[in-house]
Amino acid sequence: MKKRVFVILLGIVFLSFLFYYQEVNAIKKVDDSWNSYSSNIYKISLRYPSNWRINPKYSNRYEGSDGFFQVGAILGDATSIDKVAEYEINSNLKPYGTSPRISKLSIDGQEARLISPSNDQSQLMNRQSELIIRYPTEIKIHDNKYNYFVLWSDKEHIVEIGNTIKFVYRYGQ
Repeated sequence: MKKRVFVILLGIVFLSFLFYYQEVNAIKKVDDSWNSYSSNIYKISLRYPSNWRINPKYSNRYEGSDGFFQVGAILGDATSIDKVAEYEINSNLKPYGTSPRISKLSIDGQEARLISPSNDQSQLMNRQSELIIRYPTEIKIHDNKYNYFVLWSDKEHIVEIGNTIKFVYRYGQ
């Protein structure tokens, strides 16, 4: 009886290791098939699907048949990240529909908010979601100071891309 229990436990450990190994390799394959994007202006790097290409009609926008991303920054001064997110969803155009969801996240150790669209979002918005991340310290672009980095992406890719964001500087740069 003890031998049978030992064999079963050994089988469970082996299968657990096998599933873990396959999952880690699947994640690695996704990472290896993605391209890197970095911006000295926005002080970030991220990864995105390798079949996406830059759209010359827009600034800092990459697209593919299955999605897109675009980056930017928001002035914030002493405005809280929650107020910034509320402002984004409550503009007159209602870009995220009438009842979008705001989720609290942490990206590269920084406070973040994810705006997910409601089902009544306009088709013209192309399934767009928004990720707002507080910079470790404000950055300067031209003569303006920015407190928040913004990633716009289709809702199917935004979390996956967002989780690859790294700030390429820390304080005082």
